[in-house]
Amino acid sequence: MIPTLITRFYCHYLLQIEKSRAEIQKAYRERHKAKGRTFLERKRVRQKSYYKPAATLSKKKREERNYSNKLRKRLSRLRRQDQHNEEVTDETSGYESNRTELRSPDDPHHEPLIIRFVKNKRKRNS
Repeated sequence: MIPTLITRFYCHYLLQIEKSRAEIQKAYRERHKAKGRTFLERKRVRQKSYYKPAATLSKKKREERNYSNKLRKRLSRLRRQDQHNEEVTDETSGYESNRTELRSPDDPHHEPLIIRFVKNKRKRNS
């Protein structure tokens, strides 16, 4: 019996390699729909039972849960920001010729950036 389980698992694994994540998720949803409405209702009730309202938790447990949620959300935002930055950096505007670091120092238009601060002539305690 064990070799057949291993063979089934291996065949299932090989079939999943060829599918995209979206196709795998779609097949998963279809399998659950085929099980019927009662299965989905039981699943919904089971998932709701995992949630505990903040009012029922002690202060220490509530702070721990809030802190872990805060870290999870921060990581999610960082991942999203990294993905966005990767997408943006791949694109160019086409105006790279105006950038000074691409120009050589021998170029007559190559000038270093000069910042001048204007001194305030008014005295402070007057």
